[in-house]
Amino acid sequence: MISLNAALESTKTFSIAAAIEPLSSSDTSPRVGPYINIDTSNPATYREQLATCNTYVSTSINKYARTLTKGMRFEGATKAKKAVQSAAKKNNLKGQIQTAARYFVIHGHYIATTIGKGDTFQATPLLMAATTILPEGVEPGSSPKYLLEPPIGKFYVNEGSKTSEVKEVPLDPADVIYCALNPYDSIQDDILQRKTRGLYGQSPLDPLKPAIRALLDVNEGQRIFYKKYGNGRYLYNIRALEKAVTDGDMEPADAQAALDVWMEKNKNLSANEDLVCYGLDVSSIDANGTLDVMAFKSALETEIMVGLYQSPLTMGASFQTTYASSYMVEEDRMMVLEGDQSILEATANQILNKMLVSMGYREDSVTVKFDELSKPKFTSQEILEWRNTGLLNDNQALLWGGFPTKDVADNAP
Repeated sequence: MISLNAALESTKTFSIAAAIEPLSSSDTSPRVGPYINIDTSNPATYREQLATCNTYVSTSINKYARTLTKGMRFEGATKAKKAVQSAAKKNNLKGQIQTAARYFVIHGHYIATTIGKGDTFQATPLLMAATTILPEGVEPGSSPKYLLEPPIGKFYVNEGSKTSEVKEVPLDPADVIYCALNPYDSIQDDILQRKTRGLYGQSPLDPLKPAIRALLDVNEGQRIFYKKYGNGRYLYNIRALEKAVTDGDMEPADAQAALDVWMEKNKNLSANEDLVCYGLDVSSIDANGTLDVMAFKSALETEIMVGLYQSPLTMGASFQTTYASSYMVEEDRMMVLEGDQSILEATANQILNKMLVSMGYREDSVTVKFDELSKPKFTSQEILEWRNTGLLNDNQALLWGGFPTKDVADNAP
């Protein structure tokens, strides 16, 4: 049974009825833009498909995740730090943490198990489309009528599977690396359609689903339209034939036959070939259409960009910004991202602690650190002046410049 509020001084526990519905969409068609198999029934699969369906979305996600891991480095005791740095080069630990960042952005949570030791250590993300989280006291495969909330009892892969080919795998929280972004922001359905709160993170992609679907449809519509009308198509109006039929001098069937002959002779006009004739009007078909499609497409891209904490400057549209405005926007963007970065940094240290224990070192003897995103940007002249005046030591100056630091206990100037 889930406690309604653990802070209340009461011996009774309560269950919250799952009467509050999460947001649902009327557009659940598997056909979106050029794709025919978008899976809207599984929220994890749906997010992963949307994350890779368009370069504007995938690039925004990659930049979002890379920003969170900016300046990733190891700090700690010299011996343990050297061992971690050596092993990290062989097992691509930084790449594993960047993978965690992408999962964090796409799903709003990251769930992984670890295998190997030292040089072969790997933090392997669970397949989110087959992973569930159950609170204490909830049996796997059950469908309680109340809201599922923490504390977490077990993680499951393939929950409810009874076949020998696909086995149900329970995992203890102590054996799992886990983090979640804003898990209490809304009620969410898990992959088995149970109402949950506080278990799964809030994916930044969820509010962008309508915009991403619309952008895919717009792009596909443009492609089809340009394929049909964008290759130098012309509209021919042979007024002489029209007048002959109107005056009764020619039967419609004869006019059509004459038109077919004319089209057969002129169907393969090459570039720069002129049409010289009388009684004929020639006009090009407007390939832009009657709607301002580009303005609508730009609006959708802006919505996606803002939802994934990007700006015109970071998405390559520098012509839309000034130096002053871009500086203010970037500073504000970094302050917002620092909250997400702190969650990811804690997760990165969960991963590193598992690796440290596998190598025989104690937890937290080495830690993962990221650059503070909102810190003021200093010039090299300022850093050099502060080093010369004793405000900074060698390691602090080297770290600012992105150089390896000296392995000395006291590096005071």
